[in-house]
Amino acid sequence: MKRNAHIVDIIFILSLFCIFTASALLVVLMGADVYQGITKDMDHNYSSRSSISYVTEKIRQHDSEGQIFVGDLENEPALILTQNYNNDTYETWIYRDGNHLKEIMVAAGTQVNPGDGQELMEVTDFQLEAADQSIRIAAADGEGKWSESMVYVQCGPVKMREG
Repeated sequence: MKRNAHIVDIIFILSLFCIFTASALLVVLMGADVYQGITKDMDHNYSSRSSISYVTEKIRQHDSEGQIFVGDLENEPALILTQNYNNDTYETWIYRDGNHLKEIMVAAGTQVNPGDGQELMEVTDFQLEAADQSIRIAAADGEGKWSESMVYVQCGPVKMREG
């Protein structure tokens, strides 16, 4: 009789151990799924929101009359920011080429080749729209998720310019 009670105790303890192990495994798998979701959200935040933050900051740095233009470069929207340095005028172009947001600084009037710019970050689409004293910026990440922002410029109406 004692032998049967001992076997029942062992089976009970093994059953509890198996239930505990299965529960622990389930918690680990759920945690991994949550972690994967958070990582995807962080990637989205970096790629699309960082690009918008970068462009917004560039606009604010150049918020003076006659320094901010929206144009296009080979049928892609481009932000053109002018600045004077040592009595010379330079232009900073921010645009999308392929799946990257790029930036290039050239002397005013220089022909810009999209492939020459420095890659800033990955975006699958990039849009700029000027309306009076504001610029709408929108960017899509690798999964097609969009982020957008509207930037008000104090210097006056934003002008359109051909590239």
